[in-house]
Amino acid sequence: MLTKETPYSDAGISEEFGYSDSVRIQKIQNAFQSSENIKESCHYLVDSVKDSLDYLKERRLDLSSKLCEVLAKKESVRKKDYNSIMDDINMMLDEKENTAKNHFLNYIEDQKEFTQSLKDIIVNISDYSKEDLNNKNALLKSELSEIAEIQEKRKQTVITILTNFQETHKKVMEYLESLLEKGEDITIRDIKKAKYIIS
Repeated sequence: MLTKETPYSDAGISEEFGYSDSVRIQKIQNAFQSSENIKESCHYLVDSVKDSLDYLKERRLDLSSKLCEVLAKKESVRKKDYNSIMDDINMMLDEKENTAKNHFLNYIEDQKEFTQSLKDIIVNISDYSKEDLNNKNALLKSELSEIAEIQEKRKQTVITILTNFQETHKKVMEYLESLLEKGEDITIRDIKKAKYIIS
């Protein structure tokens, strides 16, 4: 669900700023544009993950409706019992989805804060003299490198959580689809087994 972003490069914040005013300004502009690209990427990721989760839920509801129709024809499983079990299954999946979504959104918020901090640094750099910049350069590199490393680890954690949810959802859907293929041979016990796939 998440795409791997290009890691932030601190090449724009280097001793090379002092070569000339035009080079310095160009490097600042490039670094600023990089921060804008991170911001745009965050918006794209939020929309993309939201669309993916909405699609998965839509599939789940559609499949549930088809199963309900099959069981209604058989008349051996009451609609009330079926709905109760499916409500439990949906609640378990929703809980996993919300956990994944919250981790993702928290990561995105942190990424936005990182981007804003980056912009503030870039804006302030334009006011530094060459001597000031050389003095602050090592500290800026260290701080940015540390933040980028933390964010990379968090990103990998979020990717794992989202992927795990996606895999769980896929297994549940495949199982329910296999029940649908059984047609009138489905039992309430068959449907209950889907809960064990989630837990």
